[in-house]
Amino acid sequence: MNSYAPIFVNENDARWRPDMIRFSSSSVMGTPSYYVQALMAQNVGTQVIRVKQENPYDVTSVARVTPEKNRCGFATWETRATFKTQGEVEAISGDWQVNNGEVSQTGRRQQCVAVEPTIYDGDHYVYKTRARKDRGAEGFIVVFNYVDRDNYCWVNFGGWGNTQHGIEQVVSGSKTQTATKHGRIEDGRWYDVTIEVTGDNVKAWLDNDLVFDTQLKRNTAEGIFSSATLDETTGEMIVKITNTSSVGTTARIDLKNFNASQARVIRLAAAKGTDENTLQTPTHIYPVETSLSPQDGSVLVEVPAYSLNIVRVAPL
Repeated sequence: MNSYAPIFVNENDARWRPDMIRFSSSSVMGTPSYYVQALMAQNVGTQVIRVKQENPYDVTSVARVTPEKNRCGFATWETRATFKTQGEVEAISGDWQVNNGEVSQTGRRQQCVAVEPTIYDGDHYVYKTRARKDRGAEGFIVVFNYVDRDNYCWVNFGGWGNTQHGIEQVVSGSKTQTATKHGRIEDGRWYDVTIEVTGDNVKAWLDNDLVFDTQLKRNTAEGIFSSATLDETTGEMIVKITNTSSVGTTARIDLKNFNASQARVIRLAAAKGTDENTLQTPTHIYPVETSLSPQDGSVLVEVPAYSLNIVRVAPL
């Protein structure tokens, strides 16, 4: 059993990225998530087969959470806000204006980000700023551990409709919540914000109130994952192999007690984990089928980075 939401989004009113099927008045396209769901649903066996996965070497190593070099800055979400700054800032997204030591977000779009030029060298530092919510649905956000658009952390003060505070981590473009706490931000009031990073530990103060004292989460989602089923209607063995890391590898499927005549792999792969389809390039990431050659009781299959591989093995 499986479900997915949200499913549909009008391209002219896109609010966020996870929607599965995007459309305009004249076109429609499936995102990579759509093809993942479709392939999984189209390749379901009737009997689960036990899988023993052996990794002769580590495909990936768990990266440190706090990068060796990073920056800090500001962000907003459907809200106008103002922050104190030491000088110029780099606008990553949104409409930012700098004036007399203050940087303001004048638009009310989602995920508007700006970072200061100071580079923090090491995983021990303290970042301080002042912030004020001017108007809008939510509060303000302070960014830390910023490396690039797809890798950073932030403390969201007054998020989720100005109902709670939260620390969120963005790794390879995917966002997860680390900690949350009830709270709100008042309009027009200046707050003193302090972020203290000590290795993987993060403390966040709002004025003199210690809001968070928590550990950042390590990324355990990278690696090779596999499962297998038997389709009793066709006699085929279905082996699913996913590679969520940035490193490609090769897998040997040992077909113990299964005499194979032929095999094929249906593969969905991307150059980057954040790659997407668009209405202009709707099949940028699209399933491709390739024949394989069973030999000596096994099947050898390439497993590229960021890929879903569904291997169907037919019996003699």
